Amino acid sequence: MYGEFPPFRLQEVINIERLQAIQDKFAESLGLAAVIIDNAGNQVTSVSNSCQLCQIIRSSRKGYLQCLKSDSFVSSKAMHKEKQVVHRCHAGLLDASAPIIVNGQYMGAILCGQAVLEEGEKNDEATLRERIGHLDLDFSEAFSAFQKVRVVSKEKINAAAELLYLMASYITEIGVKSVVEKQFILQTNKMREMELKLLENQLNPHFLFNALNTIARLALIEGADQTQSVAYALAELLRNNLKPSGRMVRLEEELRQVKNYLLIQQTRFGDRLYVNWFLDPKTMDYMIPLLTIQTLVENAIVHGLEPREEQTRISIRSYLEKMEAVVEVADDGCGINAATLKGLLNIEKAKSAGGPKLQGLGLHHVQTRLHYYFGPEYGITIQSEPGQGTRVLVRLPRFSNNRNDTPSRLHMAEQIF
Repeated sequence: MYGEFPPFRLQEVINIERLQAIQDKFAESLGLAAVIIDNAGNQVTSVSNSCQLCQIIRSSRKGYLQCLKSDSFVSSKAMHKEKQVVHRCHAGLLDASAPIIVNGQYMGAILCGQAVLEEGEKNDEATLRERIGHLDLDFSEAFSAFQKVRVVSKEKINAAAELLYLMASYITEIGVKSVVEKQFILQTNKMREMELKLLENQLNPHFLFNALNTIARLALIEGADQTQSVAYALAELLRNNLKPSGRMVRLEEELRQVKNYLLIQQTRFGDRLYVNWFLDPKTMDYMIPLLTIQTLVENAIVHGLEPREEQTRISIRSYLEKMEAVVEVADDGCGINAATLKGLLNIEKAKSAGGPKLQGLGLHHVQTRLHYYFGPEYGITIQSEPGQGTRVLVRLPRFSNNRNDTPSRLHMAEQIF
């Protein structure tokens, strides 16, 4: 539905200070340089963690122009491929670029790198002179800086570019959403479709920043394997959240993303978070709206675990009941009082009280989508008492990912989206 409105410039829809903060943390934690440019090639953010060699090269006009040409080439290549690409710049350093594309519109690119590969590289003085000797530079100073350039693997460059790309795309989506929402005055049914589309591109910024802080702490430790595991899990999680809206997925796929989410949270909270899984294989082919279970698990962590210091146990179960699939997310955390529980799914009350950061808004969206796809007889049930934890049940109708088994309501939803 965004396509009904004029395109936007990146600077018009993005919170530059917020994006700069994420970029700085990313560059600091992974030891790479990073910068974001718009679709005209202009810098949107300041360069984070730039290496000394690149600063020396850019101090020369010839070197500066060569750098601009190299950046333009790799960002253009990423735009045409619509995915991240790895490129060796004119000075022989490894860079990566990832495009920022929102609703089919190229809005800019993320560049990161300024590193050399840990293997298979020829990084001697003669090679560097061949690459940059024609520039107006103090070569001895440049070679001294070159010897200090970060040494990384290609996998780390790829993972780093994808991670920042997904976060920037997410923030841009939120920016476009805020502008477009002001322009929508449509029928009630179309407003409902818009809400469903926008919902599935939402990620809690609270989680994004905490995940980045976790990666930053891990990067200071020698255990690179653990850092890489967390980075990959976050990249996969964010990629899944930025898939086209209106998606229905198999329960197995939904739970795979929940496991990625919990891997990051268990790294963050350590022994404070313990998770039990009890899954019936017979439920894995049932279809569920994207992000349903992840929203419930996130609520359990934010409202059941974070406010207290004790260990919190989360149990995720799936089982068959009268040929329907039931998914249960339970925690032994803080619990919910009766008054809050009564109004938890009341969206109008939640909005008037302060907007989307309220506890009930995510649960209401889950309920809305379940009703929309499966009918009012399906949805979530919440059981909770203060100090006794919370138990949330999701009931799914009997049908598989075979289109012939899908209810007519889902057929209608697929046609709309």
